[in-house]
Amino acid sequence: MYRNTMHRALVFSPRKSEEMLKFNTFAGQRNKRPPTVSTYAELITAERFGVATVAIAIMPDGTRMLVDGQHTLSSSVMSQKSIKVSYQEYTCENEEDLWRLYAIFNTELSRTEADIMRSLHGLFKNPELNHVPTQILQLCSSALLYLRDGTTPLFSVKPQTKTIKPALVDTHPDEVFLIKRYADLAGTRPKVAVVVAILATHRKNPAKAQEFWDRVIGGDKLERGTPQYNLHKFLTSPVAVSSNCGQTGHTIRYKTCIAWWNSFIEGTPRTVVKLQAMKSLPEVKGSMVHGALKHTNRLSTAMCCE
Repeated sequence: MYRNTMHRALVFSPRKSEEMLKFNTFAGQRNKRPPTVSTYAELITAERFGVATVAIAIMPDGTRMLVDGQHTLSSSVMSQKSIKVSYQEYTCENEEDLWRLYAIFNTELSRTEADIMRSLHGLFKNPELNHVPTQILQLCSSALLYLRDGTTPLFSVKPQTKTIKPALVDTHPDEVFLIKRYADLAGTRPKVAVVVAILATHRKNPAKAQEFWDRVIGGDKLERGTPQYNLHKFLTSPVAVSSNCGQTGHTIRYKTCIAWWNSFIEGTPRTVVKLQAMKSLPEVKGSMVHGALKHTNRLSTAMCCE
């Protein structure tokens, strides 16, 4: 764990600020934003800038890295004015401590989920995760938060800290690679509820889930009236593509995905998904029924949504 070893109120001259910027070498640091530096410099010159936080991480080999304060220090240099700072130092036992320390600081430019995810690049236990686009990592982290280690999601759950979701990605690399493959196959990012459904079905029956989703996502040579055809038709419809991504939108997409998956896995003919009849999230079925009926060649013509 990281540990705070110093916390002092200090005044940094422009020269001191410039010296501190030499420690701005953390690989996960977000890019410096010149407009922000200019705005801060104007406030400092007008004596309307408050007390800024400057934080340094000290690694076991003595290496120092700036984890908060790059814009403030840069504005001090630009304005050639001294600034009041709350100066903090932390010792870190390893790179994971460094990343978690970086994530705790709430700055004027609040660190987004994407900022935290990007800061983890280079630190993943599986190095192949470093090659996965940040947007896919974010998508998977949300799905994994909702699903955790089960097959029934909880779409109302909220992360308690900014590091929970990125940590889930680090512990489920194979599922991240799976979703990247489907995103590449579709040529676009699937909605998070669809990702949850993909993961839940793969956890139940990997072989059949691959057979099912390869056809649904790929959309090639689909037989009209089959569950794959009907789900592909829904997922590419305007209502599925453009409707909201809040809890209601997640629930509609997930219920629809699982209803068609269950129809496929059980061999039960279905022509429509009636969401109003589902009082709760459907159970994800996991095995083929012996002697299942062949799906009839009937097109799904209606989708009843709450």
